Amino acid sequence: MTFSPNSFSGSPIKPSQESGSNKSPNGVSKRGNHDQLTGKLGFKKVRHDASESLSSKVESAKSAQQNGGESLVTADSSLKKIKQNPKSKFKLEGIERFFASLKGISEKINRRPLKELVRACEEKGLEYLLQIKVLDLSGISLKELPEEIGLLTNLETLQISVNELTSLPDSLRSLSKLRCVKMAYNQFTKLPPVICQIAREKMANKKYFELYLAENPISEIAADLKPVIMVNPNYTVHFIKGL
Repeated sequence: MTFSPNSFSGSPIKPSQESGSNKSPNGVSKRGNHDQLTGKLGFKKVRHDASESLSSKVESAKSAQQNGGESLVTADSSLKKIKQNPKSKFKLEGIERFFASLKGISEKINRRPLKELVRACEEKGLEYLLQIKVLDLSGISLKELPEEIGLLTNLETLQISVNELTSLPDSLRSLSKLRCVKMAYNQFTKLPPVICQIAREKMANKKYFELYLAENPISEIAADLKPVIMVNPNYTVHFIKGL
């Protein structure tokens, strides 16, 4: 049965049914209006919260992306500065050539250290090459070391073992932080002049330096270089004074 507002006109008003407290002029319960309004507001609140949550996730994703690509942005910025400086243009071109040669070798020879280096350069930018402290080019059939290696001024350890090298570029002298050269299992018949120069400069300045020469056909080495040689090239090598 449906009751109209007039059906209660003759009955006493109970405290819970005080006039004007529960009904609006159009006969609709104010509590009903309140519930409807609360429901709408609640729905809007849910939508608002969901929107805020989505916005928060978007911002977090952007932040993560920015953090993940921070080194790439830094690298790109650095390279842009190099491009804007005519005096540094040759450095950029040299780094590009050096990277191109490494990438070409990595496509032909499956050596994990080299492939990881190439991948890091592709992800972080060529600036990465200028920051590395250890360079592992072992076991990739190198017959000559690119002159551009002298641009890697932060390099401390150079690993070039198990290759077909017979000489090294003079540009290695630019690597003032170089502390270790591992050049075992190559085709050196004598210690490269640039290595002799670096070793003598390090000893004169009381700086640490070490050489690994195992399995190279070197028969004679200057006696004053003996302190920096960690592994002799062979058992028949002679250390000659004044060489």
